[in-house]
Amino acid sequence: MMLAVDARSTALDIGSDGYDGNLSVQMTFERLVPYAGIGWSTGRGKRGIGVVIDVGVVFQGVPVVTVEGIAYSSEGEACSFRVAGDSSTSLTGAACVALDDLQQDASHEHEELMDALADFEIYPVASAGLVYRF
Repeated sequence: MMLAVDARSTALDIGSDGYDGNLSVQMTFERLVPYAGIGWSTGRGKRGIGVVIDVGVVFQGVPVVTVEGIAYSSEGEACSFRVAGDSSTSLTGAACVALDDLQQDASHEHEELMDALADFEIYPVASAGLVYRF
């Protein structure tokens, strides 16, 4: 499963600096993840309306996050950048020389995001429902 977010702004805060440009962030999650839970149901084997309740935890793991974007120098020249899942950053374009802090800022911002996402490796799940048995 993948979640994608695009942002376009004249004031992107990346690290300790502000940049003109746009960002595209993609988070990729595992397709199959383990789940441990326990459930309860009323009226098993009986006809009519019943209630089903289930609580448990999903072991999602930390998603892989990649960031791609373009930052513009004060002269309007473009610098493309990409931050991979391991926080390594690559820059391409003539304007990258003028944006000398961009590589460090982007890597640092990515590492902070990954640290924050580490808290969500395991998360609780609860569900409730009504059933009708014939």
